Amino acid sequence: MASRVLKTCVATFVVVLIIVIVVLVTLSVTVLKPKNPNISVYPVGLEHFDYSIISNASIKSTVSLGMIVNLKNPNYGSFEHKSFVSYVKFHDTVVAEVPMEAQTIPPRSQMNVTTHLDLMVGKLVHDPNFFSDVVSGDLNFTSAFSLKGKASVLKIFKLKSQIRNSCNITLNIWSQKSNSTCVTSMKL
Repeated sequence: MASRVLKTCVATFVVVLIIVIVVLVTLSVTVLKPKNPNISVYPVGLEHFDYSIISNASIKSTVSLGMIVNLKNPNYGSFEHKSFVSYVKFHDTVVAEVPMEAQTIPPRSQMNVTTHLDLMVGKLVHDPNFFSDVVSGDLNFTSAFSLKGKASVLKIFKLKSQIRNSCNITLNIWSQKSNSTCVTSMKL
């Protein structure tokens, strides 16, 4: 009789263990699987930008432009990072810096971060491609950064993670509008 009860308990334990393992594996490959965050960049204040400073810019001239960076975290875990600087290039020449403060991005949320772009007008104007792009009406910039931080899953597990981002930013001079296309990937 005791061996029959023992066999029933062991069988029940094995069945429950298999169910728990199946549920955990299913959750880890579906709901808890890390998804790439979405990052969008929106320059602010272009309608009030004084383009006359470009014509008489020296090599060391800088202009600060406001920016809103929209961060969407579709994951069930938060992401925490330290402050960093992203660089903006114009035809392989670094022409701007964008400082970002340290912050925590909550799970399954969206937040707007206000920052500024320190545009080195002198470097931009002295690039050989600048005036041909001005004539065409579009200035094309690229920005890329790699951000290391910690991803917290269900407030239990803290994993080192890295976000890589690459943005193509087009600024139309005549309409003073911008368009950005960003590709972001996350690696644990």
